[in-house]
Amino acid sequence: MKKTIPYILFLLLIAVGCGRDSTPTTGNPAAGVPGKAVAPTEPCRFCGQDIQEGMALASPLLVVLDNAAPARPQSGLPQACLVYEVPVEGGLTRLLAVFGHRFTGEIGPVRSVRPYFALLTHEHGGILAYCGASPRGEVALRELRVAHLNEITNSQGFFRRSERRAPYNLYTDLDRLLAAAERRKLPAAEKREPVFSTGPNAPIGGESAAQVQIAYSGEALVEYVFDRQSGLYLRSVNGKPHRDDSGSQLAIRNLVIQFVNIRPEETASERLDLSLAGRGEGYYFAGGQSFPLTWNKKSAAAPTRYTVNGSELVFSPGTTWIHLVSVRGRNSVLFR
Repeated sequence: MKKTIPYILFLLLIAVGCGRDSTPTTGNPAAGVPGKAVAPTEPCRFCGQDIQEGMALASPLLVVLDNAAPARPQSGLPQACLVYEVPVEGGLTRLLAVFGHRFTGEIGPVRSVRPYFALLTHEHGGILAYCGASPRGEVALRELRVAHLNEITNSQGFFRRSERRAPYNLYTDLDRLLAAAERRKLPAAEKREPVFSTGPNAPIGGESAAQVQIAYSGEALVEYVFDRQSGLYLRSVNGKPHRDDSGSQLAIRNLVIQFVNIRPEETASERLDLSLAGRGEGYYFAGGQSFPLTWNKKSAAAPTRYTVNGSELVFSPGTTWIHLVSVRGRNSVLFR
């Protein structure tokens, strides 16, 4: 009996998160445990990992998260199917986490919107959660008709953590957001097809990339080191492991660097304007290898398409991080 209880607890703990396991789950963790029913699973449409049947969302929920040093460690990132890292004013970055299935746990700290967050949400057809917006961010939300939940006008969908100081103490969770969306009678999205495909047909034959470095600025130096045992990239920021609030280092299956045109919103403005429509180049990293890619987005509503070796990119099942980097900052990306 003394050995059985820790074993069961261990099996229950390994089931959480898109990017935590080194391989997709092939069955329920309770399988083989006497007296435990086997819950059916299905692949998440947005990240390809096995999830409990009935937990999938028809369309994703997206949350803007702070990534400044006082905001770390964040909550909810390991459970995201997809995360965008984008530059903002002051040489910092923010994160847009895309959730494609239910999970229990907090998400935060939640921060404000810039226009490109609205555009990315529009592409995925989901509901955007945030707190406040820049003037152009408000215009983009309105013009693109993005379904959204702003804490300023929907406080019931969010909460403050007393042990953290503002503005790094605003949090939410999926149950609160779904309930807030229902109260607001946000338009119910039809079952949305994922923007990106996942499957076993990942590209092969790339250049070695056991280490990847992205220097957004002196305040935001991102580094990934490939862990061969798990097959995941371990993330660090400014020389320190980037951990979530459980203490675990963030581990990611797929990395994308997408070079885009970035310029100030206005003359002498610190806020940035990112051109996400059009075409460009970048890199894809998976399995300790790098692959040159091209990207194409025909319009604001059109999905972004990534191409590697002449074929549309198929991501390995697991969490994907997409890094938007200035096309003039190619020298800020190093890998070996």
